[in-house]
Amino acid sequence: MTVRRSLCLASGASALLLVAACGNDPERESDFALAQSTLSSALGPALSRGAGAPPQAASTPEALAAVLPQFPPGPVLRFEVPEIEQSALAFQSARNGDYVTFATVTAQTLTTRGGIVTSTRGFGWDLMSSATNGAADLVRRRSAGTVDRIYRHLSAMDDEVETVASCRIIRDSSETITVASGTRIATTRIREACTAGELSFTNLYWVTSSGTIFRSRQWVSPEVGSLEIEIVRN
Repeated sequence: MTVRRSLCLASGASALLLVAACGNDPERESDFALAQSTLSSALGPALSRGAGAPPQAASTPEALAAVLPQFPPGPVLRFEVPEIEQSALAFQSARNGDYVTFATVTAQTLTTRGGIVTSTRGFGWDLMSSATNGAADLVRRRSAGTVDRIYRHLSAMDDEVETVASCRIIRDSSETITVASGTRIATTRIREACTAGELSFTNLYWVTSSGTIFRSRQWVSPEVGSLEIEIVRN
């Protein structure tokens, strides 16, 4: 499957990109402006290379240790798009109740509720919105169950199309994972198998005893596929 629209997930070799630019908190905007200026200066040469894939976002403890101090305080995610072999870092740029938005300096955004992706922007074929219908609560409690999840995408005519997927949430097994920062974390892997007509996909979540989803693989759209997401700073 080939993603035809441009996905600009710039990521720097040394600072390795990605900061947020949304939300209306003046202090957050000030933090963002400073971080954007710092990262843009460091990444200018990488972003202007033109042809070829950009270097991948920081994925080792050493690289992250060099990058994270340049970000404003708060959570930072690392996510990958396996379909096009790109990765990026993003930090929390806005919060509206239970909904948290993470964004990159190149304007991709990812909104989550309880660690579950509810929308994306800037990926070409985005998840416009979704209703998790209790999936987040089941996953965070590491409990089994069945929910009907609603995914909304745009058609070729820019009409919103709704897909209702029946999702079975299963508690797989205990698993200790090592995140990009080098920290080992005890988790339970939760599998969510979803079907909607001929469409089928599986989401995976690695959840701690406190209910934090430290790592996940979550479906976004047929064209983009799934995002692999990991918390690199909580």
